[in-house]
Amino acid sequence: MGDIRWPDGKKCAVMFTFDVDGDTTWENGNRGLKNGEKYIKSLSVGQYGPKRCVDRILQKLDQYGVKATFFVPGLTAERYPEVIKRIAEQGHEIGHHGYAHERFAGKTTEEQIEIIEKTQKIFKDLIGHEVTGFRTPSGDWAKNTPKLLYERGFRYSSSMRGDDRPYRTVIDGEETDFIEIPTKWEVDDYVAMAYHMYPAEPAGQDRISSYRLVEDNFMREFKGHYREGLCISYMNHPQVIGCPGKIQILDHLLKYITSKEDVWVATGTEIADWYRKQSQTRTRQIWLLWADIMNLEKPKWPDGKKCAAMLTINLNAELFWLQIDPSCKDMPKTLSLGQYGMTRGVDRILSILKERGIKATFFTPGWVAEQYPDKLKKIKEEGHEIASLAYKHENMALLTEEEQEEAMKKGIEAIQNVCGVTPVGFRAPEGELTLDTLRIAKKYGMHYSSNLCDDDRPYQKDLENGETLLEIPIHWDNYDLPYFAFNYHPAFPKGQGRIANYTGVINNWKDEFYGCYEYGLCYVLQLDPAAIGAPGRIGLLEELLDYIDEFDSVWWTSGEEMYQYYQNK
Repeated sequence: MGDIRWPDGKKCAVMFTFDVDGDTTWENGNRGLKNGEKYIKSLSVGQYGPKRCVDRILQKLDQYGVKATFFVPGLTAERYPEVIKRIAEQGHEIGHHGYAHERFAGKTTEEQIEIIEKTQKIFKDLIGHEVTGFRTPSGDWAKNTPKLLYERGFRYSSSMRGDDRPYRTVIDGEETDFIEIPTKWEVDDYVAMAYHMYPAEPAGQDRISSYRLVEDNFMREFKGHYREGLCISYMNHPQVIGCPGKIQILDHLLKYITSKEDVWVATGTEIADWYRKQSQTRTRQIWLLWADIMNLEKPKWPDGKKCAAMLTINLNAELFWLQIDPSCKDMPKTLSLGQYGMTRGVDRILSILKERGIKATFFTPGWVAEQYPDKLKKIKEEGHEIASLAYKHENMALLTEEEQEEAMKKGIEAIQNVCGVTPVGFRAPEGELTLDTLRIAKKYGMHYSSNLCDDDRPYQKDLENGETLLEIPIHWDNYDLPYFAFNYHPAFPKGQGRIANYTGVINNWKDEFYGCYEYGLCYVLQLDPAAIGAPGRIGLLEELLDYIDEFDSVWWTSGEEMYQYYQNK
């Protein structure tokens, strides 16, 4: 195959790319589901990318003097125009990623043309010019897609998987100037670390991988490409790689790769044009100080604390399994998985918290309060917050407004009857929720919600009725169930891999806390007693708390304390 020659005698080429999908992936996935058009939790997973993560990525790229390529659906550009303009203004390349992240495979010629031209007009209006790079969204493209792109002035694509160096695309039997810059699943952060429970995304994929092992894979892939003098194209997604813990992977990659003087880091257009013309001059980048970058991100916490940390426990008990499959009522083995958390796991958690003087928030379905009153009373007596998890772990998004109100009311009343306290915080069960859910929570006295995934610090959620509700965001990466939940029948998670490696999980959680601490954010850990409360896994919680204790200036807070702080700000 022969050696590849890169500009200025460089040994290999590297292309950092980011697919800024926003909420389009989840919007598409929600179609066809009951009430799917109203779901807001799944959308918030994607919204987190442009809302917070893009800016964090831009800061990292500036720190290491790297220009990247951001592939953006037209709909995302319409929804987040200022974000896209910031990307372009900082010298990065914008690429075409469809309009609504739709599959091109199966589209007619006319439909493809409409998508291509509609999005090009959006970019021209937004950043002043059409774009020349393309990445096919959501899988494959149609056989005539390259021709349609080439005829409309596109210079390259980064969509295929069949090579590790650029090549000229064959159209109508002839090699053309339309260059393909391949990428691979092995260097795609989404494949390794994306996760959502309902609707399941990615469908049939393994659990969240160990961050450090993913970084090891990514680094080994670079070293292999470097050794053979190839072109590696990293495919990242802001909501994945841009979160406080996982961005360390990007930081380490950038630091290592840019330390090598014989590596050419370039945008898609630069690589395509060089390959076409065999000449290219790389421009010098501007470096930013790390301290300056960090100061852009830091919110203010009480008493000058650097970071907030909130420990939350979901008392799902048997309801978790009953929600998945109502027939579980006749499956004592499956029910016992949830019962274990209440009979053994809760006490282990309480013991650890008592030793360290940490107050947590226990999100509790009303039914669980009724079935395990002594446990709830013990939680209250030890000074922890009891918050609402509806009544019977209902998937709120599948209920009518009247049914949601009934579930909310019954859940609150049950907690009041058992513990004598009125909850002020609400978390929906593992399923979805809608804005109606949050409006109902507000109506029944909830001061805050902890459900969405679109931020890494609390904010006032607009309920679109003139009211707001404090949202304390959560993330799947900091939740034990995606790592440890397992059952053969009913199969959970469906199509998922085996129970995650414990060391890998604790390292993920440490990395996430470290990222939140460095950025001065709010670290929210979400636990289920049936998962974390087992003798072998409770040690992970102890190890994590010991790790956090090594850091100065951490504000341990409950959900109610967080609400009070925001009220008084």
